[in-house]
Amino acid sequence: MTAPLISDITSDWTREALNPGEWNPGKRMLASLRDYQRHATALGAWAQLRKKWAVLRHRFWSAVSGADIPLNYQIGGRGAAAAPQWRSDPT
Repeated sequence: MTAPLISDITSDWTREALNPGEWNPGKRMLASLRDYQRHATALGAWAQLRKKWAVLRHRFWSAVSGADIPLNYQIGGRGAAAAPQWRSDPT
């Protein structure tokens, strides 16, 4: 059996999938970010209510996970920001 290939170009949305009742603060916070961004530009009372609920969830999961990611930060499809590239030589 071969291991699945991991791409740094193609998004893998299965990594963000949540199971009902799963305790995973990182995934829950990502879900609240995506929900907020989905409803941020939508019109109507229902969308505004969903946006406020996403803000409350984001605050809760930010405190639980210890992460400080702004609600308007565009994460993209890979689920993480690019890591800095460190050079080992001083030149």
